[in-house]
Amino acid sequence: MHSQKGREHHRAQEGQHEIREHNEALGQHKQKGGKHQQAQEEQHETEALEQHGREQKGHEHHQAQEEQHEMRQLCGDPDKGVTAWPLAEIAQAVQPTPEQRALLDELKAAAAKAADVLKESCTDTYALTPPGRLRAMTNRVSATLEAVKIVRPALEKFYGSLSDEQQARFNALGIGEPSQQQPQQQEANAQPESCGDPKSSLTQLPIERIDAVVNPAGKQKEALERLGDATKQAIHGLQATCPNEVPLTPVGRLEAMQRRLEAMLEAASWVQPALDEFYATLSSEQKARFNTLPRRASQ
Repeated sequence: MHSQKGREHHRAQEGQHEIREHNEALGQHKQKGGKHQQAQEEQHETEALEQHGREQKGHEHHQAQEEQHEMRQLCGDPDKGVTAWPLAEIAQAVQPTPEQRALLDELKAAAAKAADVLKESCTDTYALTPPGRLRAMTNRVSATLEAVKIVRPALEKFYGSLSDEQQARFNALGIGEPSQQQPQQQEANAQPESCGDPKSSLTQLPIERIDAVVNPAGKQKEALERLGDATKQAIHGLQATCPNEVPLTPVGRLEAMQRRLEAMLEAASWVQPALDEFYATLSSEQKARFNTLPRRASQ
């Protein structure tokens, strides 16, 4: 009887030992599995961060290319109806008198001077921050406005010397029409049907998109609201300068362009301080996110 109890006790101990070994083995397996899963998750996060970094660099590179393309258009291609006038074509169409020929030469000299003003505004650097891009855009608009102010008196003087028949022939050339201009001048010479478009290059800040991507809080949120108000004010100011009808003469188109450029500068003066204020409140990470936002609200 005593021997039988001893054997039963020994078997019970062996059973408990086997259970402990099984539990320990199971625990080790789970621990290894957990570490493996954790390693996979960490690897996935690392890959995701690397992918985000590549995408961000790619987007910044694309933005730089856009800036370079716009700058090349401004600095390398003449603007018909502002700094580039087909003088031989004009002369052939209107058959100027000697006095009118002298005035046409004055227009040529004024256009060359205006072209120099635009070239002096060119730069080899390209802004990648929203405040920097707006300043660069403002500088280009300001240079274009100065060029228009140089050319306009000479054009008006020459055009005013022409007879009705000569003016009609000059008008028929279509010089200065938006289809012949750079994007910057097309916006400045906006037509009635598109002039009220709120997606102006100076007022195209997608406030709701900025809010979603940057996720501002506290004072940042308040600054973004002020930026939104400034953008609305700028859009309203631009819409107020929209022409009621399309100018049909080169003189009328240049006059309308000057008014539009002046309105664009005023709009920028409203948006720039609010944009600077909002940008200054952001952290480095928030700025990086803001910098990579598409520049157009429609994108």
